[in-house]
This record gives sequence, C-alpha cells and structure tokens, in this order.
Amino acid sequence: MRSRTFYGKIEKGKLVLDHRAMFQEYVSTLKNCEIELVLRKAKKDVTHNQWAYLYASVYKEFADHLGWTIDAVDVWMKKKFMKENGITLPDGLILTKTAFDRVWLAKYVDFCIMAAAFEGVVVPPPKLKLETKA
Repeated sequence: MRSRTFYGKIEKGKLVLDHRAMFQEYVSTLKNCEIELVLRKAKKDVTHNQWAYLYASVYKEFADHLGWTIDAVDVWMKKKFMKENGITLPDGLILTKTAFDRVWLAKYVDFCIMAAAFEGVVVPPPKLKLETKA
C-alpha cells in the first residue's frame, strides 16, 4: 500500500487535519499493522493548494455522487486524462501525477472538473466558503 500525506495544523497543542474524513477513510484500510507517522512543518507551495482542491473538492464530489472511493476516482480520472491527451505507457502502467509541474497539474484539475461536469457532478470553485444560518 502506498503512503499518503495529509495536511493540517497544530492549534492549542492539538492536531487539526484539513481533511479528517479522508484521513479516517485511509486509516480504516489499515488493519492490524504497524505504521510510521512523521510530522513536520508544511512546505509553502502553490501546488499544495492545487492538490488539496483536487482531492477535497473535485475528487470528493465525484466520489460522493457516484458512490466510489477517492482512490477509484483517481484511477478513473488518470486513465481518462491519458486517453484524451494521447499519453501512452506500457501495459498495466498508469500515469503518476507527481511528475506534473504546476501547469500540467492545473490542466489536469481543469480536465477533472470538466469530466465531473459531464457526469453531472457540480464541483465548487476554490475557496468558496458556504455559510448556513442557524
């Protein structure tokens, strides 16, 4: 199983995760095993926001709409993106997004939003904060 990176912050001595549900989903896949947990200060990088938006908004909305896991959405989107952009790899290999620079990652996120829209999924724009009145 591949490792995952989750982001958050320390507030008043407590760890507050940005995407707690995704963290809990991943932890639930680890059954009776030893783990290694590494904490460090987050690097300031624009692509961090792109990744966060892709997983927390685009993939999450798509997964919720179709009843898939986020991993299933990730694989489906990568295969579709490869096909649409004429990217071919040896049989059985799937594109890794970690090779993307900021421009390609932006293209990929836009592609995923369009693919989601085609499937009837509405993805909120970045930094949209919805407030409800009690």
